This record gives sequence, C-alpha cells and structure tokens, in this order.
Amino acid sequence: IIREITPDSGAKAAGLKPGDAILRVDDSWIKDLTVDQAIAMVRGEPDTTVRLLIHREGEEDKEYVVKRSIMLNVETVIGGVLKDDYLPGHDIGYIAIGSFAQNSSDMFEEILTQLEQENIEALVIDLRNNGGGDVGATTKIAARLLPDGELIRLVMRGGVSESFQIKNSNQIKVPVVVLVNGGSASASEILSGAIQDGKAGILVGTRTYGKGSVQNVYNLLTGSGLRVTEGKYLLPSGRSIDGTGIDPDYIVEADDTGETDPQLNKAAELLGEMLNNGKTVADLLGA
Repeated sequence: IIREITPDSGAKAAGLKPGDAILRVDDSWIKDLTVDQAIAMVRGEPDTTVRLLIHREGEEDKEYVVKRSIMLNVETVIGGVLKDDYLPGHDIGYIAIGSFAQNSSDMFEEILTQLEQENIEALVIDLRNNGGGDVGATTKIAARLLPDGELIRLVMRGGVSESFQIKNSNQIKVPVVVLVNGGSASASEILSGAIQDGKAGILVGTRTYGKGSVQNVYNLLTGSGLRVTEGKYLLPSGRSIDGTGIDPDYIVEADDTGETDPQLNKAAELLGEMLNNGKTVADLLGA
C-alpha cells in the first residue's frame, strides 16, 4: 500500500496516489514476492523506470510507468484512534497492517504502545489486502494479540515439521476485532486464523485468499519452470488454510463504491456490544 507520495517525484508525475495498492511490479505479481523483494523491486535503481499495476478503490486496475527517483514511502503499518462517530463515547484503536516486512513488528509495537498510552478500550486490526510476508515478524506481532503457545506449524513433505511458537506474550487486554477479505493471504491468514482458533478476537469481512503452502520453482531444460509444493502451514487447531482460506465469524461484504466501510462499521458494532452490553467474544460467537 502506498502511504505517501513525495512532491516532485516520479510517482507524483505518473499519477499515483496515497492508498493505491500495488498488485504487480513489472512482470512479477506482489502475491508471489516477499515483502522485502517487492520493496526492492519498486525502489530499484535511480533514473530507471518501473511498471506498476495499481488497484484504486472504485476504479479499474491500471498500469502506470513510473520513473524511479525519490519515489515512494511504503509503510507497512499505520494506526490511530477511530473517529468518535464509529462508536460514540469510546476510544477505539485501529491498526492496519498492509504487509509483514521484517520491521513491521517494530512499527506495530510503536503504534500499539502509543494507543495503550491513550487508554484505548478496544482494538481493530485491519488485515484486508495484506498478502503476507515475514513469518518472524508475524510471530512477534502475534505475541501482543495471543497468549504463549503455537502460532503455526509448517509440515514439509516427508513429515518433517517446524513449530512457530509465541513466547513471552504481552497480550493486549482489550477486545479485538480483525478485518479480512479475499486479499488477505499467507502470513495474514496465519495471524487471523490463530486469533480465530484461540477465540482471542472476532473476524469480520469475507473469506481469505487461501495461501498456506511453501513452494519452490525448479527451472527445466526446456526453459519452463515447475512449481512444487514442499510443505503446508497448519493452524493451532490442525486445519489447513491452503486452497480453502478462512471464513470470518461475521461475513460482511465490502461497499464497491468505496463510499462507506460496512466491515469497519460491523467491527464497531460488535465492539459496542462488548463495551456497552457486557458481551464476551464467546457470547458473540455463540460458543
């Protein structure tokens, strides 16, 4: 997600805007890249050009040719306190994680600490259109949202497995709602799925992408490539997200016009049930 456009930059001249989502860099789809690879490809060498396929709310996807200069400030985590009209009388924290880069956990901690100092009463985590990224950063962020224990298990071909554990948890003590959609993939599904499994929060939105595998591409003598699945991620409950995705607890479609945000509105409504009426996560999940 592009968070800021530098004045007099190639991005400004090309017509990019804050909030634009980068879908493809030259011929490489963002969903097939790590976060650090994507950022490196976007930045590239000064005075060269890069082709960016951009998704902008309410418009058709469009490719822009951008001259690299002081071009983009791609922040992976942003946050603040929601406007009072979402839930009058309450301070609701909001953190959007656009992707999981190696420094995303530090950015998340800085924002969450600031929100805690402002005495927020609840928290919305926005993972919509988060295509994934670094599992290590995801694990550190999870330590603020979940108790100690297994976050995810990677099971490789042949039965060898590796467990990613949350250690020294400092779980936030306020109600949490997580927003997801079809663009939420990989590491964002790991985090949201673990929160759902542990009933540490409520998921709102639409079914996630369903990318929970580790794949390698082997080059063939013909010049083509063979993509081989080497392993799959399993959530704490043992369920796989690969190919199926995660169904949120409350399915709420987005507003295609972009004029309203019914998913965020639903999150505020659920938090209101907890803050105003004493409902628990278990109550709202019917457990």
